[in-house]
Amino acid sequence: AFTAAPGSAPAPAPATGTAQDMEVEPAAEEMAEESKTVGLVASALKLNDLMALYVDLLTLQKALTGELYDAVMRQMHQSQDAALQSSEVVAAIRCLCDHCSKVVDTQLATVQQRITGYVAKECIDTLVSPLKSITSLYRMTKKPVPMRFSFFIPTILTAAQNFQQCCTPDAEKTVPLHCRLSKPVLDDCVRAVLKQVTKVYHDEAKALLITAKKAETAVSALRKKQKKAEEDKAADAKEDMSDTDKIFVQIYLDIQEYGNQLKTQFGLDDTFEPYVTLLGLVRRAAWLLGEIPDEPPNALET
Repeated sequence: AFTAAPGSAPAPAPATGTAQDMEVEPAAEEMAEESKTVGLVASALKLNDLMALYVDLLTLQKALTGELYDAVMRQMHQSQDAALQSSEVVAAIRCLCDHCSKVVDTQLATVQQRITGYVAKECIDTLVSPLKSITSLYRMTKKPVPMRFSFFIPTILTAAQNFQQCCTPDAEKTVPLHCRLSKPVLDDCVRAVLKQVTKVYHDEAKALLITAKKAETAVSALRKKQKKAEEDKAADAKEDMSDTDKIFVQIYLDIQEYGNQLKTQFGLDDTFEPYVTLLGLVRRAAWLLGEIPDEPPNALET
């Protein structure tokens, strides 16, 4: 039996009248309010709890449209009260169950978003801070042109990889059976996580490169005022690639390795749109490294 939680709304009074009078239409405001309530609860839960809540809601939804409805219908047919067996009452109960199922559906979407956000945040926290430190590695340090991806790249998607293992037999020790998501739901969540993380990677890298470019322009203008033309030429001869270009190359190498992680760990290919956009941000580095013949348009201006 389903019992109301303390403080919840009282159970509705028994329905009377015709099916038209008793018809329950899902009000958008009602469903939004109920979804907010679940959202507040979900925001305070850990990942395993969120998955358990999702599974419980899914079980409730199935019961509303299946087992519970069938059980009510059996009891009504066994009743001696002819009124309970009328088509109007049957239609009203069907409508009520459908409405409740739709409410649960909105709650499922809310909890799934929380699950996705939880995993994505862990990945993003691993990404953002070391990404921002790249500027200090190359700004006025005379470091050589980078040849390898940064140390933190293989760890960015660790949380997503761990989450992906939730439906495997090996996950039994860390994720109880009753908390596990079905594979289709899990795959949807993982893809949503990768979209979020890749979008943030693009936005953070773009902001970093724009800032680096502005700083280089300012320093270059200052040097031109302080040095003679001959000295400028000598400095240019010593250094073929600017600090900003080195930052471009480092981020390019990092993004390439990030793409390898997407392929090997998650089976995504080069057509994954968020990654295509991310890689397009640093095509200039491919030109600097001689991988493409012509200098591409400035992706920082789009």
